[in-house]
Amino acid sequence: MFLKIMSGEDAPDSDSRKTFQLLGCVESAEFKREGSKALVAVIFENGDTEDFDCPGNAYLMNDAGKTVAAFGTAP
Repeated sequence: MFLKIMSGEDAPDSDSRKTFQLLGCVESAEFKREGSKALVAVIFENGDTEDFDCPGNAYLMNDAGKTVAAFGTAP
C-alpha cells in the first residue's frame, strides 16, 4: 500500500501545486492524536516502523492507487 501525507498548506488536497509526502511498501498505518497534533505510526512491509507527523490530511491507498482510507487532521 501507499500512504500520502498532505502538507498543511492552505490549498485543497486536489490542487496539484500542494506538496505531499508519499510512502510506499506500507503494511499498516495507525492514525492517532497527541493533543492537537496528528500522527501516523507506519509499519512497512520489511518490518520497519516509523512515526510521521500529519500536518495535513492523509490517504491510505492500495497498490492500484485507490484510496481505501482517509484521515482528516483538523482538530
